[in-house]
Amino acid sequence: AVAAGGDVRLVSVAEFADVADVTPFCRLTAHTSRVSKKETLSVSPLDETLGVTVSALVDASEQRPTFGTPLEKYRAFGGGGWRTLMYGSDDDGEEQRTRRKANVPPRGCFEVSWDAYVRDAEANAADGKRKRKKARVSEPAEGKRTAPTFLLVLFAPGAGARAARQRIAARRTIALERAKHADRGGDDADEHLSFAFLCVRADASEPKTPPWEKDADGDVEASAFSADAVFVDLADETPDKIHASFLARLAPRVAELGAKLCLNAVSVAAHALSGKTFAGRMIDVRVSNAKLYHRAARVVAAAAGTDVLSAREALWRACGFDRGTNDASSSLDVSEDEQEDDKVERSVVDAVVARASSLSSVVPIAVLLARGAFHEARDARDALAEAGNDVRATLSRVQRPNNTREQ
Repeated sequence: AVAAGGDVRLVSVAEFADVADVTPFCRLTAHTSRVSKKETLSVSPLDETLGVTVSALVDASEQRPTFGTPLEKYRAFGGGGWRTLMYGSDDDGEEQRTRRKANVPPRGCFEVSWDAYVRDAEANAADGKRKRKKARVSEPAEGKRTAPTFLLVLFAPGAGARAARQRIAARRTIALERAKHADRGGDDADEHLSFAFLCVRADASEPKTPPWEKDADGDVEASAFSADAVFVDLADETPDKIHASFLARLAPRVAELGAKLCLNAVSVAAHALSGKTFAGRMIDVRVSNAKLYHRAARVVAAAAGTDVLSAREALWRACGFDRGTNDASSSLDVSEDEQEDDKVERSVVDAVVARASSLSSVVPIAVLLARGAFHEARDARDALAEAGNDVRATLSRVQRPNNTREQ
């Protein structure tokens, strides 16, 4: 999905394990995409956001600065959103209660609650239906392809009603994704969709059975949705009496860490497959502050086989600056020791960060320039575009200066 320019959605249904009343909206088969407006989850909004959901939100937030992924392409949802993440409980005073009730995200932030996901998915499905209807009037739909979507549903350990409530929410999530892709280009919706389930068990008192497995009430198991299901068991089954209570208190944090490590594996592997890594490094990092500027310079130096000073100059040129066109460029000649000690002239750092914030692929372009493969940033950017923005494929086609062997 990432390599094809599609979307990734991390949706947590863990909070539904502790909800008192959830009404099943329908019994979905493996290929159901229609959802009745009257048949919906009865709990809205949720009143908490669990640690596993926070892990998903953190993971999604890291994709743009780490890999240059567009913000809207890799998103996470779950729980009560900003209302529960920032504004505390109703016992925190009138001002907090007002903010909590409004559930307005901070400026510049996406909504991240379960309800926001449902609204977003329903709106996208309706918009897609209108566009498909209009397209059928003006031109045939054959041959049109849709960017794929990967949906990862996060569960909390549970059995019985705790598991059933999460399965209800998971089935609704899958149905919403199928509705978004229904009838696109005349292809089967599942050709553009892939699903996975994830659950981390860290408390020995929690059931060992994955919450999505088929049970006596006839719920559909993960295999019926062609979903990869990963159940990570980190619980210590034989702690001594001294450590048992400590491990029980620590279990929620262990579950969060386990979920984050799994999500890291998914996101890093996805971007590695899409060419966002090179020579063991994340090559398409964003240059959005002074710390990342210095990191980018080291990445460019390592990938291009050059020194840090040359790498800094390449970053300057990758941002569209010409050497000598600005008084700040004179400080590019600061010694490497000073650069490593974060003593680079502030005007250079500020200029690069300000320009790089509005550009894409600054670091890969700087590597191409530092290698001597291109003399102009514009030509390097065109080469990346021709390779489908596959950074590794583009860099692998050019040789290091002075025939330096690749590490």
